[in-house]
Amino acid sequence: MFYEVGDTCYVLSEKRIVLTNMNDMFCNLHGCPLVTSIEFENFDTAQCSDMYGVFWRQYDLEYVDLSGWDLSSCTNIDELFMHNHSLKRVDGISDWDLSRISNLSAMFYDCWSLEELDLSGWKLGSGAYVTSMFSGCRI
Repeated sequence: MFYEVGDTCYVLSEKRIVLTNMNDMFCNLHGCPLVTSIEFENFDTAQCSDMYGVFWRQYDLEYVDLSGWDLSSCTNIDELFMHNHSLKRVDGISDWDLSRISNLSAMFYDCWSLEELDLSGWKLGSGAYVTSMFSGCRI
C-alpha cells in the first residue's frame, strides 16, 4: 500500500481499506522526507488487533489525524509513534477505546517535539503495560 522508489513515495488509494494487522505499516519510509502530515479517510480499523510500530521512525512527520480510528479490537499499540522526532501533534485519539489494549509501552518514546496531546477520554484496562510510554518527551 505504501512503498518507496528512490526519492519518491507512492500511496495507493482505495475507496475503503479494511485492516486487520497494521504492524509496522508506515515504518521507516525514509525515502519520503517530505511527508510531514498524514490524514486518514476510509481506513476501517475496527478489526485490527495489532498496531505495533505503525508510525515507528517517521522522522519528518509533524502531524497525524487519526479521527475515526476504532481500536476496540486492538490489543497492542506498543511503539506506535516511537522515534518520531518531529511529531508535534496527534489529533483524533482523545476518545479511543483502549479497554482491550494490553501493551502501550514506548508509544510516544523519543517524540521530543510533541507540543500537545489530548488523552482525556482514555480508559485503560487493568494491567495495561505502559513502561516508557512518554520517555524522551518534553510534554
